[in-house]
Amino acid sequence: MFTKAKPEQAALKLGVYGPTGSGKTFTGLLIAEGLAKRYGGRIAFIDTERGTDFYAQAVPDRTSHPEAFDFDCVYTRAVSEILKELRTLKYPEHCVICIDSVTHLWESCIAAYRGPKTRAGTIPMHAWGNIKKPYKELMHFLLNCRQHVIFMGRQTSEWGEDAEGETVQTGVKMRAEGETPYEPHILVRMEPVKPRTADGKKTLKNEVAIPTAFIEKDRTGILAGKLIEWPNYQSIAVPLLSLLGATQAKVQSDDEAGAIDAANAPPPQPVTPPKAPVKPPAEQLATMKAYWSNGVQRKDFGNALTRTDWNLANIHHAHAQGDLTESIFKRLEVGETVTVNELTDEQLKEAQKMVCEYLDGVKV
Repeated sequence: MFTKAKPEQAALKLGVYGPTGSGKTFTGLLIAEGLAKRYGGRIAFIDTERGTDFYAQAVPDRTSHPEAFDFDCVYTRAVSEILKELRTLKYPEHCVICIDSVTHLWESCIAAYRGPKTRAGTIPMHAWGNIKKPYKELMHFLLNCRQHVIFMGRQTSEWGEDAEGETVQTGVKMRAEGETPYEPHILVRMEPVKPRTADGKKTLKNEVAIPTAFIEKDRTGILAGKLIEWPNYQSIAVPLLSLLGATQAKVQSDDEAGAIDAANAPPPQPVTPPKAPVKPPAEQLATMKAYWSNGVQRKDFGNALTRTDWNLANIHHAHAQGDLTESIFKRLEVGETVTVNELTDEQLKEAQKMVCEYLDGVKV
């Protein structure tokens, strides 16, 4: 039943993507570190590319955050292992989960496919549901868990056609399963931006590029559409924390929704059994036997099968029962129509013989 809407979000769910060198991992760690200190827990980091190795140690020459980040890490790309490890976490002992990157996790799900492929070497359409299942299970866990979640992904291009039909780049997106950008509360695109001259016409080539966050999505509305230079915990997370409560709402999974719909579905309708072939009257059967016994010509073959009620559909039924040879009517098994022009003289003779034998066995 409908009830009054209420806010039930206790944790931030943040997605970050961008090209190489844009500052995804570093920004994710800055935000995670601030959240961990605020909520008194630790960071659980899933590292698929050993991208955190240098952040786990102090680097005095690092201009920003020369101190080592403090976090616990698991190094794997296997979604099954990741789910197993994440389910052992206790809140608030671990209050932040970071994944870098979901791009590798999606690629691992695809690589796990062991079924048959199409002639072009691609995965058939019907197989994608099972391929996506572990990835969706992971996303479902991340959205429902009590921990704050920050997942990073690589960037890829989107392509389309221009007015002349030429393929052109139309934008960029996170390189992951297609629904991934829709899942988090906040989606951030990172980009290294070179400072420009005062008139904005030229970039200052000798200047250091500034890590810049473009807020592509924000369900709170506070950061929507903003451009934030040198993004960190203070500029990304702090403005949103006052909106969080003590209860983390649960998002229904596809399997859970499917189980409810299945339970409420009307009972299946009874299946009407196929009609048995209509047997010809005795006099018609005698006519057919005489006709087939006389050795029909190729030009008459099709007519002989269709001129009476004992037509091609009846012969197909006989074949399905094993009364006619597969060499004659093998294509009829998959619902195709065999024309006389597709049969050799030898097959015609065999067809005549088998049909006669079948007609001799028909009881009226």
